[in-house]
Amino acid sequence: MEDYKLWLPPVREDWSLELPHFPTKWQAVLFRLWEMVPLKKLAELLGTDEATIRAQAEAMRLPAQKDMAIWRARGYITIIRAVWPLLPYEQIMSLLDIGRAELSFILREDDFLSHKLGDAKFPCEPVRYAPLTPEEKCGTKKIAAAMERYIRAYDAEDTTKPFDFSGEKLARRTAGKAPENCAVLSDAWTVEDQTEDPSCAAYISDFREDIAAEWGISLKIGSAERFRIVLKLEEVLREEPEEYHLIEVTAEQISVSAGYPMGIVRGLYFLETLAESSGGPYIPCGRRERRPAFDARYIYSYCGLYGAPLDVDTRISFPDELLRSYARVGVNGVWLQGILYKLTRFPFDPAVSEGYEARQESLRGLVERAKRYGLKVYLYINEPRAMPLAFFDRYPELKGYVRGDFASLCTSQPAVRDYVRDSITDLCRSVPGLGGFFTISVSENQTN
Repeated sequence: MEDYKLWLPPVREDWSLELPHFPTKWQAVLFRLWEMVPLKKLAELLGTDEATIRAQAEAMRLPAQKDMAIWRARGYITIIRAVWPLLPYEQIMSLLDIGRAELSFILREDDFLSHKLGDAKFPCEPVRYAPLTPEEKCGTKKIAAAMERYIRAYDAEDTTKPFDFSGEKLARRTAGKAPENCAVLSDAWTVEDQTEDPSCAAYISDFREDIAAEWGISLKIGSAERFRIVLKLEEVLREEPEEYHLIEVTAEQISVSAGYPMGIVRGLYFLETLAESSGGPYIPCGRRERRPAFDARYIYSYCGLYGAPLDVDTRISFPDELLRSYARVGVNGVWLQGILYKLTRFPFDPAVSEGYEARQESLRGLVERAKRYGLKVYLYINEPRAMPLAFFDRYPELKGYVRGDFASLCTSQPAVRDYVRDSITDLCRSVPGLGGFFTISVSENQTN
């Protein structure tokens, strides 16, 4: 029986891609990968030495390489897309240092990448370096001239690194003139925690860091008669929504009251927003009651991995700086894809779920980190996942709708319904702090 875990999209012999602007195919590969793949790997891929590849890159006027390593971890889909019509499967796997099973998983489960690539593969012969003919050298000079005229002429010093946007930190601001009738924060102010809740201590720490980073002010911790920010959890406010908070501001005292710790952190973030709006560490006096207009305000990380974000450090997809910046603008949740057979035991083939306990642990860690910023973690669940046809050689009774090389797990079968129910139950018990789940009824992913 064919191993369904090794499925790859079929090669379409009637497909072809012409690249008349490149004298050779290996130059097209080099051009597309130059800023994402290290020189050593490119030389290995094309079957030559590093000096030759460097010289050929210079001949096309490609810029100097820098910061290559992060592309394999965060930009592997871009790499696959760049060479999908140029390289055979064997060279794509060699390029990414992965096996057939991992490539199969990426193509099936990274937002159904294979569907976006056309559900098929371009026919490709292995691409290797070969010395250029005189005619090919003339074509290379045309590439160099175009690069010189349209690209390199506009090169400037670039100090940013790929994916740098995911770690942006707060920058120091210059305070303007203080408006009338406000509390003016300074080093004389103290934060007084009356909540007796350990999570609030973390919220206070982050608040003090933010005020120091933005306005250069060092807020003290403790109690004081005046110039104090008082945080209180009050039983009477527990009838309000979890994020409700009451803020009362005078020139010498700011109080933040809530029924739950989530209200305290939302109140502290709002104080930061008020300061930003006032153009300095100035909090306008007055009384403000704030209730959420709606409960779930979640977003996807714009630097997030999709297919297997829990197989690596979750800080790659959800760095602390990003979580804090989301919370500051009112977001209260982040989401990521959850694949049940990767997060719980797959009863039809437990080997597919290898490592699920570690993924659950990774998810628990993300839930705890997000909680520090008043965020919950939601899972996008689109189940049951379709399986390659070879899977149903063993389980023909589970075979549902067939589309291409895949068939749905039929939800008319009790075993399939039991699998989905039991997996979600196990996940909720294993990661009790989850914010919830959402799903959609139609997508690229074939389900039922």
